[in-house]
Amino acid sequence: MVGAFAICAVMLTACTSTVTQIPRGASLPSVAVASVDNSFEPQTVSVVVGQSVTWTNTGRNRHDVKVKKVPTDFGIDQDSFIPLTGTYTYAFSKSSSFVYYCSIHGTAKGKGMAGTIVVSK
Repeated sequence: MVGAFAICAVMLTACTSTVTQIPRGASLPSVAVASVDNSFEPQTVSVVVGQSVTWTNTGRNRHDVKVKKVPTDFGIDQDSFIPLTGTYTYAFSKSSSFVYYCSIHGTAKGKGMAGTIVVSK
């Protein structure tokens, strides 16, 4: 009986997980969004204030990243977001929900090639 208890205790210890906490002041990893031909993947991402999102144009088509509302410095134009190589990174400084879209393949109302960034505190 004692042997069975010891085995269960070892198994229980092996199954527990530890939570890794990011120290205050440490930078958070950027969240990746792929701009594929005519869609953003994933379409919705969640980040915290201070965290960035990096879009990579992995498709063959030209795209851009436009935002429906402030901040006004969020976004990139077609000429800077080159197919197969273009990247764009933006760090979010306030909590909100941001609808963004490709003005070529989507709309500001979130139709077509569009996505959402949810920024929390």
